[in-house]
Amino acid sequence: MAIKDVGISVSAGGQINENKLSDELEAAKVPRVSLEVFGDGRVVLTVDDGYSDAADAVIAKHDPTPTPPLPTIDDRVADVEEALAAMMYGGDAI
Repeated sequence: MAIKDVGISVSAGGQINENKLSDELEAAKVPRVSLEVFGDGRVVLTVDDGYSDAADAVIAKHDPTPTPPLPTIDDRVADVEEALAAMMYGGDAI
C-alpha cells in the first residue's frame, strides 16, 4: 500500500477538495483503498502500490474549485415554466 499525505482540506483552509479529488481519481481509473480527512484537516490517500504514480499525477493536476451544486427541483420547475411560457406566449413565466 502507498500512503500519501495529500495536503490540507479546503474546509480547513487548504488546497484539497477531497470530494472532487475522489471524483478525479475515479475518472482516471485510480482505485483508492481510502481517502480520509483527519481532525486537523489533513487529507490522506491510500492506494495499492501499482497505482502510486497514477495517483501522484492526479494529485498534481487536482483542481480544488468547488463543484457547482445541482439545480434544485424548484429551479428545474421554474426553468420548465419559463420555457413553456416563452413557447406559448413569447413571454416570461406564468
